[in-house]
Amino acid sequence: MVVERPQPSRERTENTAGSPGMALAALAEAGSALDRGDVPQEVLDAIARAAALAAAADVVVVRVVERREALLVARAVHAPSAALAAELVGTRFPLAELPQQEVTRLGDLPAECRRAAERAAARTALQIPFAGPETPLGSLELYREAATFSREERAAAHVAATLLGATVRFLDHGDEAADGEADGLELAGEALAAAYDVDRVGAQIARLAARSAGARGARLWRGGETLSCVAAFGTVAAP
Repeated sequence: MVVERPQPSRERTENTAGSPGMALAALAEAGSALDRGDVPQEVLDAIARAAALAAAADVVVVRVVERREALLVARAVHAPSAALAAELVGTRFPLAELPQQEVTRLGDLPAECRRAAERAAARTALQIPFAGPETPLGSLELYREAATFSREERAAAHVAATLLGATVRFLDHGDEAADGEADGLELAGEALAAAYDVDRVGAQIARLAARSAGARGARLWRGGETLSCVAAFGTVAAP
């Protein structure tokens, strides 16, 4: 689905991440669409818009796994022009090329995503895969001309990806998952708000992960040369 917005100026793009209220309003719109039983496309479009606002991205692509063909298909695109969005919507790449973790370097993106970055004239990219308990569900891609995404913007993007995972699971399982995913939507909104308070975001994301998985607790680990636990929730204490 094509989602068009006016072409932003560089100043507007860089200032958007400083307006968490706008991002929260977009997330609330996504949650309301899901609660109303709107068609899946409208929900994915609303989350793409929320991700763009939260992370100050010029272009956002939401891909969902098509299992019969083992492909990831661009189901929602938020872009500054309808022409660009039309170029990107429906593009696809093999599931086998989906990274297992966040990608921040243009050269490390799957080939189709690199082409998307070129069409968006992007100098910066962020790809975040999202998954269910056992299988990948899709990916969230953010592109922009401005500098590298900040820590707060990346945290907000991760929350949007988590919300996408909850939404896709809800759409796959219908009423059986309604109560749990409604909680996930609420927690995702709280975590996005916390993304602008770096001291809180880790605990909120750990809480969201535990609730979404039906676990009694969760730990959030930061990668690098060595793993370090940055937050914990529930019955799991941080070491």
